[in-house]
This record gives sequence, structure tokens and C-alpha cells, in this order.
Amino acid sequence: MRAPPKPHHAAVVVALLASASAASVAPASAHEPISTAASIALVEQIAKLNAVAGDTRAKERAEAACDLGAKMAFVVQELNRELAQHGELGMGSQVLTKQLRALGVAVSFQPEMKRYRAYLSPLEICVALAPESSKRNAALFRLVRGRFYDSFLYDPLKPIGLTWRRLEAGIAAAERFLSSRPNPTEHEEAAFILAVDYIRATRMAPDSMVARSYAGKARVALTEFVAAYPDSIRVGAAKVLLDVISADK
Repeated sequence: MRAPPKPHHAAVVVALLASASAASVAPASAHEPISTAASIALVEQIAKLNAVAGDTRAKERAEAACDLGAKMAFVVQELNRELAQHGELGMGSQVLTKQLRALGVAVSFQPEMKRYRAYLSPLEICVALAPESSKRNAALFRLVRGRFYDSFLYDPLKPIGLTWRRLEAGIAAAERFLSSRPNPTEHEEAAFILAVDYIRATRMAPDSMVARSYAGKARVALTEFVAAYPDSIRVGAAKVLLDVISADK
């Protein structure tokens, strides 16, 4: 069992867990377990999309990957909602996860967080191959969120399995997404994720010059976030992170 976060990071953790759960947990009255019939229908749709998305010769590969990424995001969201509200997966969801595994599209469960990880591979194909569109931007946002929230348990400043290359890719994706002029809700979350990633980059950078550059970016990003979103659930965390940057000098 991993130790919980240190007190001075509590505001950061609370804001991030609220962000992570916002899209995956709904009120109990708003959610019903996945039925067996719905599971079978989902598997049929996913199988068709997966076949095209995995075919490097297919003209429709990019669009299929975008659609597969969206479909798998829905699956992961529904599984996590079911776990959060009922404590276990029902028969329909068990059928779904078993058949997805047989397809080679298995979703990965995180025992410590008691949730399923984001399924990223079709999102990466979509972002790489699809032309500029709302579908590609949606895939990019899911990619940014998935990479970030799956990179830590409690404290984002204590990442798990995060390499410098992956962190750089996450930063580039978040910067790219923010340049696409997303809606205000998505912009707020992505801007916060990017600021946290800048701080992580100051600690993982290969040399002091790179670290200083990212520290400057983090201070600017956090200062702008506090000014732009004074009523955000994340603003307290942003202020704490500004103190973290100062302490890291």
C-alpha cells in the first residue's frame, strides 16, 4: 500500500482527483449497469472499428481510429462509473471486458485506484493521421487527460512510470490542444494539466538549463490560470503549485 500524499500537496491532490472523477463518476440515479445486450452490441461495433483502425492500408483508418477511441473512452467511463457506484462490475460489464480481451482490445484495471485506465492507442492514431476536425480535437483532449491521470496515484509530483519522453509528449499534446481553441471547460482542465506537467518537467529535466526554462513556463502558466479561473475548483491547487515552484528554486 502506497503512502498518502504529503499535507502540503493536499490541495493539488483534491483538485486532481475531482478532475479525474468528474468525467467518470455520475450520480447513482443517473447510471445503470451495462446490460448483456448492450455489451454484445458494443463489442460488435468495436470489432468493426478495430479491424479498420488496425489496417495500415485502409483509407478510412484515421476516422475509424477516432471513432474507436471515442467508443473505448465511453466503455472505460461506463466501467468506472459502475465500479464507483456499485462496487463491482455486473454481468453485462463482465461479458464486455472478457470479449474485449478476446478481441485484443483489453482495458487495463488499476487495482490501487480501483479504476480502469484510459485506452490510448486509437487516440494516438487518430491524432497522428486525422485532418483537423472536431473528432481529432476530441481525441487529443482524451489523450491529454488519459496520459496525465494515469501517470500518478495520489500526487502528480510523484509520477509512476513516467519517462522524460512520455512527459515531453504529454506537454506537446496539451500545448497543441490548447492552441485549437477548445471550449472553456476543456481549456481550463487542459491548462491546469499543462501547468502541472511543466512543474514535473522542472524536476525530470536532463539538465539545469532545461529545468529553468520549464520553471519559467510553469510560473507563467499558473499565474495566468489563477487570473483566468478565480472560481475554479483547481485554483487553490494552482496557488499551492506556485509555492512549490518557489520552493524548488
